[in-house]
Amino acid sequence: MPHRRHLSVLLFALFVPSAAAVKLELPAFMKSVASFSGKVMPSGPVMDLWWNPLILLSGTRQPTVQDNANAYARWGDRRDSFTEVAIWRTTNGKAIVGVNAVKPPVDACGDYPCGPAVAFLGFDGQRYVEPPEDTVDVEGACTGTFQAPDGTDAPALTRAMQAGQNRLKSYAKFLRGAGPVGTMCIFPQHGTTVTVAVRNSDIAFAFKGRVLPLYYFKFDKVKGTFTPSVNP
Repeated sequence: MPHRRHLSVLLFALFVPSAAAVKLELPAFMKSVASFSGKVMPSGPVMDLWWNPLILLSGTRQPTVQDNANAYARWGDRRDSFTEVAIWRTTNGKAIVGVNAVKPPVDACGDYPCGPAVAFLGFDGQRYVEPPEDTVDVEGACTGTFQAPDGTDAPALTRAMQAGQNRLKSYAKFLRGAGPVGTMCIFPQHGTTVTVAVRNSDIAFAFKGRVLPLYYFKFDKVKGTFTPSVNP
């Protein structure tokens, strides 16, 4: 998937008061998304920030699940194609918004997304901003083929992926075939942990709906960071 372009400084106010920090609620984010509907977004910082999240949310209407109290929404069923939004809040009033779209992979795809994909936005208490750098690790884990770690991976990610390799061996009877499997992510409706799992299109029909976890990303609400983890 294409990586978004990072800007050294990007602050964009959108339907958020500028005078004081505001706790970001799910309805406010949904209102911001709806404000783009039917409009052509001009090139520049706004497009850089919102492009991927809006692409992943395109076509969504009334959520299947909308849990305002836990800042979570889902369109569709996890047995098939689905899209999720979750908001992670920090102790200093900031937040991270994630959009997770799980769709069947497309061969010879030339456009985004080409299968499961994740995108993030940051929120600084007043404005939507670029998300923390470590969200790129989550984005990468939620799409593509599950592979063994290599020498460039950080120690925590290496341990988590190695645990995933071991778990995958125990999932043989649940899979459609013996070849490589793809990954997808499950965002939390309760709690803050992201689950990296076997892609649902690689699960045998008799076991559709079963989530097969590989490893996790735990959220630190003080630091506002995601850390790979063997356990949830």
